Amino acid sequence: MIHNFNAGPSFLPQSVLQQASQAIINFNNSGLSILEIGHRTPLFESVMEEARSLVKELMNLDDRHEVLFLHGGATTQFMQVPMNLLNEKETAAYADTGVWSVKAIKEAKLCGNTDVVCTSKDSNYNFIPRDFAVPNDAKYFHVTTNNTIYGTQWQEVPNVSMPIVADMSSDIFSQQRDFNSYGLIFAGAQKNMEDFGADDFAAIEPWFGYRPMSPDGLPYIGRFAAFSNLTAACGHAMLGVTLAPITGLLVAETLTGRRPSVEMRLLSPDRFA
Repeated sequence: MIHNFNAGPSFLPQSVLQQASQAIINFNNSGLSILEIGHRTPLFESVMEEARSLVKELMNLDDRHEVLFLHGGATTQFMQVPMNLLNEKETAAYADTGVWSVKAIKEAKLCGNTDVVCTSKDSNYNFIPRDFAVPNDAKYFHVTTNNTIYGTQWQEVPNVSMPIVADMSSDIFSQQRDFNSYGLIFAGAQKNMEDFGADDFAAIEPWFGYRPMSPDGLPYIGRFAAFSNLTAACGHAMLGVTLAPITGLLVAETLTGRRPSVEMRLLSPDRFA
């Protein structure tokens, strides 16, 4: 067996790969590939709903938090988070601990004011800053919980008065955390959850309706509220993610020790005759 220990897609259990491949041929005995079924149909909505439910179970999220699968990967959230939560008169605090923090800060500056409250840039990001203060009027405090390039990780996120926005792309399911203490979490799905092309996203529900920018300034498709509806989320996921929901579901079932609820069988070759 060959494992990929390089940066990028993580290892997926063999059972997940087998069931996902079967879903491409015949999903849930429907006679259709999961790539062929309508994204607004009950058949696919059930996949999304169970995947989201299992993620909430793994993260032990309370009822204040909602889970979404969005397309574009975690990098898209570098701009989508400040677009939804920040305006030109507000300030967001950022911790600069590596290349991904730098990219997030760059995008946030286009939406409002940014305050880099700490950085380890002068030491080539070889440590996580400790002695710093976050202004109480900051809209949110953004951290990248793990920095694979530099080998650093936040062991304990500071106790601050504003919501914490966390990019957990490379360590989201690597350890137990109090995920409910975060206001918003996003993570590139290919690291520890599923295949590439999507990101897992969890946020406190009030933020789904928050829109500091004017309606003309923020396209509807870019608002978190546009994805909070299950049917809309299914549609966006199918357009940009393909197999991510089903692999995410199967990985979650593996982690929780559940028997997979997705039943699939191979069709005979004349299915494509």
